[in-house]
Amino acid sequence: MNILIRADAGGNIGTGHVMRMLALAQACMRRGLHVTLASVDCPAVLARRVASLGIDIQQIHAEKIGSHEDAKSTLAAAKELNCQWIITDGYHFDYEYQVRIKQSGRSLLCLDDYKYTERWHCDALLNQNLDAEKTQSYSSEAHHAQLLLGAHYCLLREEFLKHTNTRKEWKKIERLLITLGGSDPENATEATLQLVDSIPLGRQLHIRVIAGADNPHLNRLRAFSGRHHIETLTNVLNMPEQYDWADAIISAGGSTCWEWLHRGLPGAIVTIADNQLPIVKALTKERKAALPLGWFQQFDFKKHGSHLATWLENPNNLINQAEVRSIIDGNGADRIAGFLSGLPFMLRTAQAHDCGQYLQWANDAMVRANSFSSKIIDPATHRQWFQRRIESPNACLLVACSFENDPIGQVRFEFDSDTNCWTIGVSIDAHYRSKGLGRTLMLEALRWMRLHHGDDLTIRAEVINTNTASVRLFEASGFTTASTGKEYTTYSINP
Repeated sequence: MNILIRADAGGNIGTGHVMRMLALAQACMRRGLHVTLASVDCPAVLARRVASLGIDIQQIHAEKIGSHEDAKSTLAAAKELNCQWIITDGYHFDYEYQVRIKQSGRSLLCLDDYKYTERWHCDALLNQNLDAEKTQSYSSEAHHAQLLLGAHYCLLREEFLKHTNTRKEWKKIERLLITLGGSDPENATEATLQLVDSIPLGRQLHIRVIAGADNPHLNRLRAFSGRHHIETLTNVLNMPEQYDWADAIISAGGSTCWEWLHRGLPGAIVTIADNQLPIVKALTKERKAALPLGWFQQFDFKKHGSHLATWLENPNNLINQAEVRSIIDGNGADRIAGFLSGLPFMLRTAQAHDCGQYLQWANDAMVRANSFSSKIIDPATHRQWFQRRIESPNACLLVACSFENDPIGQVRFEFDSDTNCWTIGVSIDAHYRSKGLGRTLMLEALRWMRLHHGDDLTIRAEVINTNTASVRLFEASGFTTASTGKEYTTYSINP
């Protein structure tokens, strides 16, 4: 299946739209889908980065982004490439633009941050903002439109998913990362440097500024002189390593937040655009997951400087580390790619609130009958077991949910260091059995393991011989017989 992504970058648009679409493109390509990025405007440096990832680039010929001419050129590209889905990320793709796209008969997914248009005419609408599923109400005139809302759909590029450095414990901040977007036309970065410099800290920070190659203020940033040691980097391609270097970060309230939240960094947020307000509110007011610094044009140096000084001494005084680490699981792009491919559910890691659901699944009559012990599990024992598993680096608990968030089933992986193998267990909720979901769930879980733990892994399953449904499931999923005993068979796979 071919997919066309329509997004632009540069100038006042910034680079965020294209950068987050790279994450979705990579997830689609992991599924074997062919992806093309179509742009009216895309800086040469960014275009080269897109091409280096194996994503084709198509020029859209239009004087104005979001115009009738733009839609016509986009549809021509989609027809030429035989694209089933068109994905738009940008605030110019309004209701009229969507109607023109849908009139072609192609499927349309629109990405939104803050309801940039009052009416929608798309097959799917994505808002990855934290709590969007609770705070935003959408409707689309397209038949059976799907809403993909909330941080479960947060888009992270592959470089962050494959980078597995252990999260650091928070401490006094010595090394500070500052990044305020790829363009930053109003020079919020310099205002932030001035704010940090105004604090009578009594010690020198090592500040690393990440500025986009399209930033028009690079010379001013490089010439900035203050009480701290400052280095300015451009065209940075190793952001995971930059996060690992830093003790903390000051960022804008855009997609970058998902990256440092995923890495578990303490963060402070500078607001530079209206569309960032939902993220800022969710992280700073609804949760104590980041320090708010307000609009950069309205810095109250006395107020914000005081809060920033406290944060620099010990971020735990103002924000909640556990909250930061619970928000982004890193699987959002794969969930969306799965939806585009026709997957009937999304896969996520288990959270503390899933404990009761897991107990219900574990004590299901069919599950107990096909287990090595048929004894009912008591809640206290289960709670201890569940807590140990979700905290252990040697266990992966995955939950499958419908796109309406109904629980469908679970897949559990546990690592045995003696055999250097992962053991797998899988169960389907009673309401979703006999619907042909087992093999799809199994293959998605194996795909998740490859993404997060690499290709060099062995997975085994022990199945009671009388459990014919599980025997069929593992054999249909590519597992082969490793050994056969009187009571159970061991299956193995190197996915």
